Amino acid sequence: MEERYIRIVEAGSSTLPRSTNSSCYDACYNRFMPNSSRSTNVLSIRQRFNRITFLLVIIVVFVVGWLLWTKIYESPSNVFWGMISNNLATSSFVNDFNQSASGTSLSEEIQVNTNSDVADAFSIVKQAGSTVKTEEINTPSTDYVRYTSIVTRRKSLSGKPLNFQSVIGVWGKALNNPSSSADQLFSQAILGIVPIGNVPAAQRQNLLQFAKKQDVYTVNFGKVVHQTNRGRLDYVYSVAVRPQAYIELLKNFAKDIGLSGLNSLNPQSYSNLPASTLSITVDASSRSLVSVSYPGNVQKENYSGYGIETLPLALPTDTISQSSLQNRLRAIK
Repeated sequence: MEERYIRIVEAGSSTLPRSTNSSCYDACYNRFMPNSSRSTNVLSIRQRFNRITFLLVIIVVFVVGWLLWTKIYESPSNVFWGMISNNLATSSFVNDFNQSASGTSLSEEIQVNTNSDVADAFSIVKQAGSTVKTEEINTPSTDYVRYTSIVTRRKSLSGKPLNFQSVIGVWGKALNNPSSSADQLFSQAILGIVPIGNVPAAQRQNLLQFAKKQDVYTVNFGKVVHQTNRGRLDYVYSVAVRPQAYIELLKNFAKDIGLSGLNSLNPQSYSNLPASTLSITVDASSRSLVSVSYPGNVQKENYSGYGIETLPLALPTDTISQSSLQNRLRAIK
């Protein structure tokens, strides 16, 4: 095609000035041949449009995701009930609490494995200048306890410091009575204000629906306090707990996980008791229970270590009876 138009221009060269011939050639060439700069401009416009569209899609996805996260997933109501549900599907956790009354303080950390029904507790009791540290291991059939440290200002009859070497590190063993399982360390750890255990899915849903329908927990979700702790967002709820409905929930929970210690409890006996108001703190992102504070700040329970896999706890083999251990302690004078 180019040669054709060159010939046309050359045919008229005898009558056209050279400059005119050149302009004609350029005009014809530009008219009938592809314009690379124009194609480039069109391509650039399309590329810019695609890029803008892609950015808009990203922005829309981000905004929608943020709204879903903050308005739905992290709404105070969903976070609270999500915490209740998660507590009923927990394989392990750590519960530590502090309690003080009448000059005596108790600090305890309980490591709980809900799959094996084993609890390992480390306690510190302080009273009148004395500090006693113990470790207790609780299984469904056996309870072990030992003193790890005893510090006191008391003196012996001869005026010398008391020597507790005969009891430090010695494990005392006692068999548990299945009928009194509610008094065991493991049961006390899982039967909190919000029960914690690994309940089958069907029973877990039933427990959750029971808690909602029976108003076990009454919460004003419009007055939830937002706090940042540990670099994470926490919700602090003021929760009213109805005693009768709460006892019914615990009985159902205990039945689902195979505990019999609450069988004798009668929820009707608590029908006339007023609701108790507590402060419950929940991690908004993980929906995990962080702490429970009781009225008057006499006791606060903290929760952590959810789902951490631990090696099976080695139970003590060199033991004496717990009554013998207490006799040894009383003999130190």
